[in-house]
Amino acid sequence: MPRYITWLKNDPYRALAGKVRQKDGFKKTEIPFAEFEWADFFRSRISEELVDKDYNKAVAIALRLSKTDEAKQLPGYNGNALCIEVYAN
Repeated sequence: MPRYITWLKNDPYRALAGKVRQKDGFKKTEIPFAEFEWADFFRSRISEELVDKDYNKAVAIALRLSKTDEAKQLPGYNGNALCIEVYAN
């Protein structure tokens, strides 16, 4: 963690996690830095190239991943909610 907030770099996976939360992929929680945990979860499963080149597809994949058993341990897990994301080529 950088010493100053101004030293933080843009993290495309943190933005991806924020978008997934907005789409009800997981619930807002009081746990500090929950979206960073989600970002790390997505980072190990979705290529940075896909996030950069086809953000909408990356969001659709992340929404599906957010409902898996693998995500159950993450803060705000909302596996019972229905998430629908339409992706068109």
